[in-house]
Amino acid sequence: SLIRARRRQMHMTLQALCDAAGISVGYLSQVERDQATPSLGALAGIARGLGVDIDYFVATPSIENGVTRLAERPR
Repeated sequence: SLIRARRRQMHMTLQALCDAAGISVGYLSQVERDQATPSLGALAGIARGLGVDIDYFVATPSIENGVTRLAERPR
């Protein structure tokens, strides 16, 4: 996951990130293994703890991805 990759890049332990984000180690472990989906509040805390903006984890679709041309539509 992006969270785990960023945490390891920063050489942070699960406990250190949990302390910074205000969440439990068990919960963060589940989030990193895609067994739990963090709330926006928890994600904001995780982002803050990792020194990134929340949009680091939230992909914004581009306009091109939101448009389907008639010829490209599945039939």
